[in-house]
Amino acid sequence: DMDESFLQFKAHNESKNIFKAARTPAVFFAIAVTMYICSGVFGLVGLYTIANICNLVM
Repeated sequence: DMDESFLQFKAHNESKNIFKAARTPAVFFAIAVTMYICSGVFGLVGLYTIANICNLVM
């Protein structure tokens, strides 16, 4: 019973490590998409300086 609990615990820990590794690229991708949309909106309105700042962040 103790070995089975340990195996379940170990499997649960491994699944957490996979999500932890994928979190940082997901944040970078979300920031890039947000900055791309903001850049397009600011460029459309004529605020080119702010659009260029968004492009710089992206």
